[in-house]
Amino acid sequence: MNEHRPEPDDPTHIGEYEVLGRLGAGGMGVVYLARSRSGRRVAVKVVHEALARDAAFRGRFRDEVARARQVPPFCTAEVLDADPEAPQPYLVVEYVEGPTLADEVAAKGPLTPSNLHGLAIGVATALTAIHEAGVIHRDLKPSNVLLAPGSPKVIDFGIARAMEAQATDGHTRTGQLFGTISYMAPERFDGPARAITPAADIFAWGCVVAYAGTGQAPFEAGSAMATFGRIMSQPPMLDGMAEGPLRTLVERALSVDPEQRPTARDLLAGLLGSGPVTVAAPAVTAAKPRPRLLVPALLLLVIALVGGAGFALHSNTDPPAPIFTEPAAAPAAFSASPSPASTTASASASPSLSPSASPSPSRSKKPKATKTAAPKRTNQPPVESADGSGASAYGPYFIHNLATGECVDLPGSGPGVADQAVYQHSCVKTGEDNQEWEFVPHGIDADGDQLYWIRNVDDGLCLDVPGADPVPSGTEVTETNCFEVDNQDYRLQPQLTSGGWEYYRLVNTSSNLCLDVLGVRDTAEDVRLSLSQCVTGDDHEWALVEKSEW
Repeated sequence: MNEHRPEPDDPTHIGEYEVLGRLGAGGMGVVYLARSRSGRRVAVKVVHEALARDAAFRGRFRDEVARARQVPPFCTAEVLDADPEAPQPYLVVEYVEGPTLADEVAAKGPLTPSNLHGLAIGVATALTAIHEAGVIHRDLKPSNVLLAPGSPKVIDFGIARAMEAQATDGHTRTGQLFGTISYMAPERFDGPARAITPAADIFAWGCVVAYAGTGQAPFEAGSAMATFGRIMSQPPMLDGMAEGPLRTLVERALSVDPEQRPTARDLLAGLLGSGPVTVAAPAVTAAKPRPRLLVPALLLLVIALVGGAGFALHSNTDPPAPIFTEPAAAPAAFSASPSPASTTASASASPSLSPSASPSPSRSKKPKATKTAAPKRTNQPPVESADGSGASAYGPYFIHNLATGECVDLPGSGPGVADQAVYQHSCVKTGEDNQEWEFVPHGIDADGDQLYWIRNVDDGLCLDVPGADPVPSGTEVTETNCFEVDNQDYRLQPQLTSGGWEYYRLVNTSSNLCLDVLGVRDTAEDVRLSLSQCVTGDDHEWALVEKSEW
């Protein structure tokens, strides 16, 4: 497929599989779209070389692959092949066509009641099969549920255990958790001494179904720390879910006590009306903080926030999880959290090896944002056609990155010059720097999206990339003179509201690539900007902030 382009250093073959392109990459490895000798398209997940050199990790990977192969393929992406003994071990799984649940909800809003019930049954069926094969998923979330024809498919089950164990046995930094925080059960924060059971997946099932029914994760609070606190001490937010058997099952699945949650078979019995749910738990009320859980979890988060130990958590839906620490130096009005929705309609490439890093050809017009009341904005660029509003420019704005806490900037403090590089740098809130940009309307595209030049107010130059044709992912961004016919047009793609601010992807119309910070969550100053494939879990969310709003 054309949207899955190989990188220059990607292999041409992995075992007997011909590599067609790259689906994503993350903390565990790289996921490739490949073709078998029979012509079948598959997803091949290749472990990073550094992990492959660790004998203990290789042994855990071997065990988890063996267990995963025992999971029946209905409602899951089938495990087709694996070679744990290869120089870089790999796993081959079914390539599933269809958007992720995260994509679908972001593009179209919550599911209808009938579709929601069908989704709940499909995911519960998958968990039943996974658990009865002796596997715990550990990272169930909307981006790991593919809406394939006929029935939802759950992907990336089980393998995350090998990576999580790696983070707690002294081979990597201690204090790391692997998963997506908005879908993690309270007991997951209790440290390695606490055994994780299938009940953790049941909690995640409740979160996934609530997200599909309401458009937001039931404990999402805009930042990792706030979300953690809500999981530990607050009832789930289920506004928008109708009262009835399904909501009751979701409430029970979200019990703070794993012993009080249904099993996957209990869920199926309740959903199919073939029997009562066997647990006698009441509907969830406000969960009381438990010091035994709270203290170690808070220590992990506090250490991460001050830059000691990294932790692989997403603060809401999106997916999948390179190691990072919470961004520093964000303005007080902002809550740091990654995008809640993957924008890819990809297949089984996802976080166990590919933290949400899938290319995004999707043109979802208005993904549903978290339900945080935004302040009244003035002078805000419209996303859709301005309908002849006559505005000559919107702004000026700081263009603030959600993941890194820094602003789009130029070298030095004076005006820039044509064809020089563009960087990120600490936002200068007092005094003058060349960090303020205006959005100049420049026509609309075929979908009715308003297009803009992004022009620096100090020197009148526009964000640009070399040449006038589409460019490959990873091309570094410069600024130059604003031309009528060039690849300088951008559209704003809403992603989420956090801390009362709207965050966008700034998508280059010519190449359909996102304005990015080189690397993943690199908070260092003077890191260059690039245009990169739009993926969740990377540095692609930007807020437009007037200086007076800081």
